Amino acid sequence: MVRLEEVAEGCPETTRLYLEDAYLREVEAEVIRYVPETKKSGYLVLNATIFHPRGGGQPSDTGEVVASDGSRFRVRKVLEAGPVVVHYGQVVQGDPPTGRVRLLLDWEPRYQVMRYHTAGHVLDHAVLSVVGGDLRSASAFHGPPEGYIEFEGELGAVDPRALEAEANRVVGEDRRVYAIWVGKEELPGKVKGAFNLSRLPDLPRYRVVVIEGINAIPCGGTHVSRTGEVGKVRVTGIDVSGGLSRVRYRVE
Repeated sequence: MVRLEEVAEGCPETTRLYLEDAYLREVEAEVIRYVPETKKSGYLVLNATIFHPRGGGQPSDTGEVVASDGSRFRVRKVLEAGPVVVHYGQVVQGDPPTGRVRLLLDWEPRYQVMRYHTAGHVLDHAVLSVVGGDLRSASAFHGPPEGYIEFEGELGAVDPRALEAEANRVVGEDRRVYAIWVGKEELPGKVKGAFNLSRLPDLPRYRVVVIEGINAIPCGGTHVSRTGEVGKVRVTGIDVSGGLSRVRYRVE
């Protein structure tokens, strides 16, 4: 059995190109290492990637890595081993890729996730606006067919239509969405509408996703550039169980 830590051991930190431009669909990169699992499947490490790994509330990106000799590696899932991004998949043509390669992102699934993730941040604002008070987030999932944001406490009395109306107001205003990097000491003064910052890992700097005039939340995910790209937000329900409240949503 291949251990992810062994695949990444000794590899340099992966440059995560999606953090600077979520709209990149195709780039070139260098193969750092390939570790076979079976005859056709294995783990691929690159010096840079446009593929977002599973985590932070997002599902994994998928796509292909194509070598100059025509060899093709199908990326089935993307994982993290500390600062190294590891691409798991199958060789679908030729040999495992080496040298300079071209990365091809499956764009439609990624764009759906970008819309869902921004919608999740918009709903964070909507919950805070409607409920008020000191809320603590527990978990989230931003992707089709249905996303959710989960909070500590009981929100069963909250009207889902009120959340939906506030979310769609923000979407309809087509506000700018962008990311900034801030140092650890600056962070408290740069965030807005973010829940329980104490849960964040201890890092020298943080990426903060800003919805202009609405909120600014630490986040390593991919987002659309304007709220208008989200489309319509539909709150499908609020589930309360075990002291947690899960706000479920879809984008249309």
